[in-house]
Amino acid sequence: MRTGPNEQEYEQWILDVGEGRANIPYTSDIDIPAHYIIPTFKNLKEFVFQKFVDLEQRVSVILTPTQAGADRINREILLMFKSKDPVIPYLSATSLVHTGRFGKRSQVEDSRYLESLSCETLPCHRLELKIGVPVLLMRDIDIHLGLCTGTRLIVVQLLKHSILCKIASGQFKDNLHYIPRIVFQVEQLGLSGTLRRVQYPLTLAFAVPISNIQAHTVDGRCGIYLDRAPFHHGMLYVAVSRVTNGKLLRICVEDAHKQGRKFKGVG
Repeated sequence: MRTGPNEQEYEQWILDVGEGRANIPYTSDIDIPAHYIIPTFKNLKEFVFQKFVDLEQRVSVILTPTQAGADRINREILLMFKSKDPVIPYLSATSLVHTGRFGKRSQVEDSRYLESLSCETLPCHRLELKIGVPVLLMRDIDIHLGLCTGTRLIVVQLLKHSILCKIASGQFKDNLHYIPRIVFQVEQLGLSGTLRRVQYPLTLAFAVPISNIQAHTVDGRCGIYLDRAPFHHGMLYVAVSRVTNGKLLRICVEDAHKQGRKFKGVG
């Protein structure tokens, strides 16, 4: 738990969520205090980013249960991000690699289908970035320099063969590093071989899946967007415990009744 001073009430609620004491008696429903609830996703965006009037809001984040939800929000927020610099697309080199009959490796030419495949451990085929946007590192590069999976970075310069970023927070805050393209290989996608993708190990970090933030603290504002029920109470506990100050937390539950789980005070 990562709460600050004078946050006893918030700290106690986090403990209650983690230990199941925040449940409404005889149900699996979670009691979320009304002052943490925000009614719509539009309100949540405004609370977290406030139209980007402050650079510190780049370390603020929206947490979601799934990667697909985070990707959709990131695309939307990128269009809101005020910058004189254009959006620069970086395309991957994606192919299917399999072992032939005699152990010889062969490659299948890229296709739109292969490029469309994604998962939490694989960067997207088309990575769109602007100078100044927050990104999340998807692979350990050098843990001694603070470049490990889940590190939040700010894009400083977009180059042809690398991307210059600075670390957004923590012990190594403001340290600059050139991020190269690296090789990702994924086997469990229902394919006949291994998907091989060469891409920058970065993903936009306006919104991040809850599972990718477990070892980190959110220094700015944090919104939790539950467009579907969390997988389990432990996931909700991870999400709310990333924030050190309850005043910086808001939770939006879309169609709470339709999720099969009613959150008290919502909807």
